[in-house]
Amino acid sequence: PGLTLLSVKKSRFLWLRLYGLLKKIPEIRKFNPSFIHLHDPELLLISPLFRILGFKVIYDMHENFYKELDDKPISWISSNFQKLVWRVLEKTILKHIPVVFAELSYANDFNFKIEPIIVQNFPKKSSVKGRFQRKKSRNKVPKFVYLGTISEDRGALKMISCLDSAFGEANYELHFIGDITDPNLETKLTEIFTRSANIIFHGYQSMHNAWEICNSCDVGLAILDARENYLGSYPTKLFEYVICGLPVVTSNFELYQNLIEENNLGFCVDPNNKKQISMALSEIVGEPKYLELAANVGSFRFEGFTWEDEFSKFVRFLRKE
Repeated sequence: PGLTLLSVKKSRFLWLRLYGLLKKIPEIRKFNPSFIHLHDPELLLISPLFRILGFKVIYDMHENFYKELDDKPISWISSNFQKLVWRVLEKTILKHIPVVFAELSYANDFNFKIEPIIVQNFPKKSSVKGRFQRKKSRNKVPKFVYLGTISEDRGALKMISCLDSAFGEANYELHFIGDITDPNLETKLTEIFTRSANIIFHGYQSMHNAWEICNSCDVGLAILDARENYLGSYPTKLFEYVICGLPVVTSNFELYQNLIEENNLGFCVDPNNKKQISMALSEIVGEPKYLELAANVGSFRFEGFTWEDEFSKFVRFLRKE
């Protein structure tokens, strides 16, 4: 209720996308918005125009685009030059508009912003309240699941290799839930899905269906590479696995360790050490360790890790601005 969508035509060309949005300004004016909330980094480029036209702008930094340029350059120009240009633009533009950081780590790279607000993407209390019952046993053939965007830097091929090493081919199940964004990886994985009946690709699923699949499995996986944007950001899937009753194997980044190891919810491993990963995958499904971890997952209280706590901060921030 109250939601109106103004669609902008898709284009692989940045300036055509921005032009399409600028054409919507007369329609945006009709709403007389209290704020224009910008979500994509590229929209910073036209934020000064919105301010000139009298709109109040908020920028929602859901990714540290400056660091993303190390891995995802936007053109043939060198990554270092792109980062220099982008940093100058950010420092110039963000001095004049309020910014919401989606992760704690972002604030460390943007100390030119005064009093930043951090609003993290945590589960709703209703999801926590309606969580699945704790696991009292595991499947005879251990079942592992990965939920989220499927990519090499999120461990897609590594998980398969390490599970094969730990259990032997076909002595386990691995379920992938999500989209594959890289065509080359999609080709490789399609071949694997075709020849390996124990590796199941579900594609993108609604939240309800995804969680049902997760709950039917034993262990959630989030073995991400040590990329800058992963080191300081909680993967939402960690909390979703806990809601689904699953112990977790994830990367040994300090942020993840503070959540997973301190609460004894699973194992944190070096994402570059396949032997260590394989050992953890084998150990986590062994009894009585699995039942111990599952009990801790089932009793995890989520204090300070709910969306309502974060959203209340955001509302106070808007009223102040």
